[in-house]
Amino acid sequence: DVEESAYYAEAVGWASANGIVGGYDNETFGPGDPITREQMAAILYRYARSQGRDVSARADLSAYADAEKISPYAVGLCSGPMPAASSAGPVPLP
Repeated sequence: DVEESAYYAEAVGWASANGIVGGYDNETFGPGDPITREQMAAILYRYARSQGRDVSARADLSAYADAEKISPYAVGLCSGPMPAASSAGPVPLP
């Protein structure tokens, strides 16, 4: 669903090829969709990891009022983008 003529098509292609973004389960990216906090954290986490940055820091996500709604891909098992991003500070607590 990313048109070849879209200004961001090359960037999405690069990010997909490098494991930064994967799109939805139905193999679409939804370029017009709003981005969630966990999606942004996942993108930043994967990019930082791809650049050899230390992404091992973790944070307790229970302070988030909606912590139980965080998708499994974003939390991971004792790892993942949301705990790493929260511990680094780019995702402010609500």
